[in-house]
Amino acid sequence: MTSADEELPPASDLELFQSGPANQVQEVARALQAAGIPSRIDSDPPGVPLAAGPGGRYGFEPASVAVYLREADMERAAAAMHEYHSQKLGVSAPEFGASLDACPACGAATQPGQESCTDCGLPFIIGIADCPRCGEAITDADVSCPQCGLALEGDP
Repeated sequence: MTSADEELPPASDLELFQSGPANQVQEVARALQAAGIPSRIDSDPPGVPLAAGPGGRYGFEPASVAVYLREADMERAAAAMHEYHSQKLGVSAPEFGASLDACPACGAATQPGQESCTDCGLPFIIGIADCPRCGEAITDADVSCPQCGLALEGDP
């Protein structure tokens, strides 16, 4: 664990935790700070000048930025983000592999293996877990994390 006074090295010497639009990356960094986990925001990849590119909805793609952490803080950060998102959504996140007894949207009873709610139509995603590196939601169909690219071995 690092002290609050200890300076983080440059992003190029840290591990990528999560990348995306600046507002999302800033939210992640604030949540990590609240959990006592030091982080650094930089371009993705680190050191590349920030500039918007052509394309996107408004004629440009926003510059990609990322949160970088010490490798030793990655697991703790993933757990902190899992907790942060659970609190933000006002739900208690179930353990991986837990079956649903009721639809989370309408409360209708469900059956094992059911793919969607028969009452409200909410699709159920089977096999959701959190990436051990960045905390992004992954499914049993993912071979790598869609956020950080971590190769996943076996079931999530």
